[in-house]
Amino acid sequence: MTQSTDIQTPVFVLDAARLRANLETAKRVREEAGCKILLATKAFSLPAAFPMMTDYLDGTTASGEQEAIMGHESFGKEVHVYSPAYTKAEVERLTEVAEHIYFNSLEQLDRFADIARNAGAKVGLRVNPGYSNATLGGDLYNPCAPGSRFGEVPSKLDQVDWSGIDIFHVHALCESLHEGSVGLIEFVADNFGQYIEQVSTVNFG
Repeated sequence: MTQSTDIQTPVFVLDAARLRANLETAKRVREEAGCKILLATKAFSLPAAFPMMTDYLDGTTASGEQEAIMGHESFGKEVHVYSPAYTKAEVERLTEVAEHIYFNSLEQLDRFADIARNAGAKVGLRVNPGYSNATLGGDLYNPCAPGSRFGEVPSKLDQVDWSGIDIFHVHALCESLHEGSVGLIEFVADNFGQYIEQVSTVNFG
């Protein structure tokens, strides 16, 4: 990486070559696995780099309204959004920028899913699978830790009207490597197949 004495500091510096190498890996995974890969704007919110990334990734995933707006305006392509809590007004505004809206519970589905559907958005339900391979911070960073409120619990999934759900969503990979991804995919396939068969997409977070 070249250095310049003309750069005014403090400043964020991006190693574009290393980013592109990572993107090439993502591209290979997409092609070989036949999956989509989304940029989590919660982890990387640098619109200046988005033009480089759009050729490699399918869109963005947001943890709230402002990130969804950024993904819509600065990245384009697909916008997915999940939040553990919404107001009705937020969901209505999100339908203007996100084509995929994920809900956290049966109660949220009952309150808000029709708003998303009527606007043409895909509806997702986050599920707490009870499995995590998080390697950082113990239960503090484990979205499936006992008492977690991230996602609906498995014991309630038979109450869901899956005919109205497009996406089965789990998120349990904080700082995990490929072993965590493989383990989660296998666990979900073994334990939630009857629900996955009823949706069009699985989002592994």
